[in-house]
Amino acid sequence: MWYFCYGANMSSRVLVDRRGVKPISSELAWIKGYQLAFIQPGIPIIEPAFASIIASEKHDVFGVLHNLPANCLSAIDNFEGPDYERIKIEIHRSQGDSVKAWTYRARLPQVGLKPSKRYLQLILDGAKEFDLPPSYIENLCNTETGGEIPLITPILPTLFGVAEKIASRNAIVQKIGYSLLKLLAKLHR
Repeated sequence: MWYFCYGANMSSRVLVDRRGVKPISSELAWIKGYQLAFIQPGIPIIEPAFASIIASEKHDVFGVLHNLPANCLSAIDNFEGPDYERIKIEIHRSQGDSVKAWTYRARLPQVGLKPSKRYLQLILDGAKEFDLPPSYIENLCNTETGGEIPLITPILPTLFGVAEKIASRNAIVQKIGYSLLKLLAKLHR
């Protein structure tokens, strides 16, 4: 099963090490006619936005095409959560061919958001790991960030890693976590 990612899941450290999803193979790929945008609301203040894609004739979104065992799709659905919808889209490969693959996009996009430095760094790690084009990486590096809290931001990777491991093993905990995040978002607005 083909899965295309353009955010933190490009990084093996995130997808394999933290989330336990082991691709059969992975390669650089892209979507024509789309643009990367930070339009998925995240956790207010500390993780304000996550990546999504939007239609844009003048742009391409580079990322990683993973060939995954079929049983991994439900795990990806759980990690992406209810605020993303899974869609099938044409993905272009370096070999010159294209394949249909699953990817995710924000259900209720919100403009004007900025990713945290931590989240943007995860995307950059994956982009460099899979040799995305230098100009694309440079554009990522120039992305304005927000949501930094001096004492909390440095420990977020550890906190997120622990929370993901707990949530991935318990559907009830995962639902409670999403409910709390939505409540935080409402209170912040």
